[in-house]
Amino acid sequence: MEAHVVFKQPTVTHPVPPLPENFREALFQELRDRTTQQEIERLLADLLEEIKVNYVQQSVQHDPEAILEEADQLYQSSEESLGKVDGNLRPGDF
Repeated sequence: MEAHVVFKQPTVTHPVPPLPENFREALFQELRDRTTQQEIERLLADLLEEIKVNYVQQSVQHDPEAILEEADQLYQSSEESLGKVDGNLRPGDF
């Protein structure tokens, strides 16, 4: 004799609201809300803190002098690739 397992359809206690027809407008409206702005600021601060912690942990595992040298090389190559003229960007650099 075979046993059959029957799963009961879950009931939704919190219905999912439909997406607004004009998503872009709803997004910008939400971004103008001060509470949303504060939440985004908090999340960005948390992200930056996590990046900082990871960077410090990584720098402890590697030679600090080599990291500084690599950062300097990256800075110099980024300036060269931006095509600065007298400290100013030329039109169309971006």
